[in-house]
Amino acid sequence: MSAEAPVTGTDVSPTEDTMMAPPAAEESAVAASEDEQVEKDDDKTAEDGAETKDKKTGAGKDKEAKAPSRRSTRISSKPQSPVEPKEPAKTKRAASTRKRASDDNEEQAKSTKKAKSDSASEAGLALGSFLPDITLKSEKEVDVEISLLAKEKGVVLFLVPKADTPGCTNQACGFRDIYSEFTTAEYEVYCVSADPPAAQSKWQDKKSLPYGLLSDPERKLISALGANDKGKTKRSHFVFAKAEDGAEGKGKLVEKKLGVKPVDSPKLALDFIKGYVPEAPATNGGTSTSIDAAEAPDTNGNAEEEEKSTETAEVNGDAPADNGTEDVAMESVSAAVA
Repeated sequence: MSAEAPVTGTDVSPTEDTMMAPPAAEESAVAASEDEQVEKDDDKTAEDGAETKDKKTGAGKDKEAKAPSRRSTRISSKPQSPVEPKEPAKTKRAASTRKRASDDNEEQAKSTKKAKSDSASEAGLALGSFLPDITLKSEKEVDVEISLLAKEKGVVLFLVPKADTPGCTNQACGFRDIYSEFTTAEYEVYCVSADPPAAQSKWQDKKSLPYGLLSDPERKLISALGANDKGKTKRSHFVFAKAEDGAEGKGKLVEKKLGVKPVDSPKLALDFIKGYVPEAPATNGGTSTSIDAAEAPDTNGNAEEEEKSTETAEVNGDAPADNGTEDVAMESVSAAVA
């Protein structure tokens, strides 16, 4: 039998020692591997937490974004209760209403006044009216008293919209061509327009117009004659007779034509003048003729007395007395002789 070796300390087999006590290098590798795995797990956990947080945050934002819409829908679906305005708002609204009404009334008043003015302007002078008291400049920039134009002769005023335009030139040249016939009938001719004197003078020289031109830029005479149409001049002509005695040199309007054609205006004015017969001068506020005076009844009864005297004279064989005075004288002489 072989002798057994003595055993000292704990009796451990070599295999058990190898399993229970690994080498130091292997333990370090295992520990490093475990630490790395832990770090990976921590990183993954952190990433998962971040994703979860982002999802929750996005969901929260979507919820917040949608929430107002749903809330607005709920509010809009509810019936709105009327909001009573405060007292200052009522006062402000009332003041605004009063101001608007005042502005409307003022605007209406202006419109009414303008309509009346336009109506009066359109009507113009009536037949029998005198030339208006207006002073205008001639084409030579000399002041002309319109009211005294007919003091010595009759006057024809023809109005044109604008100097040196085709239609106005036709009208002006028409009066030029028969101007001598107007002067023979003792009528003067004047052209009236809103053009300045310089433009009228240039036109006069260009077309050899023999009559005077009157500048009316403010349309005073044009409006007075009723030829102002919203700032434009109606083509027209007006005939004023020579001033009568006691009329202070003012001629009366005896003919007017508004809206005439350029070529017709001169001939119409001349034809009227040739056929115009001035009225007889008025006596005691009216006209009278010799026939009317002869046929007028004797309001004093003289005609009846003369008729009786004539009958008495015929009976006595005496000549009739003109007014009864000779009969009275004869009776007085007979009484004296007796």
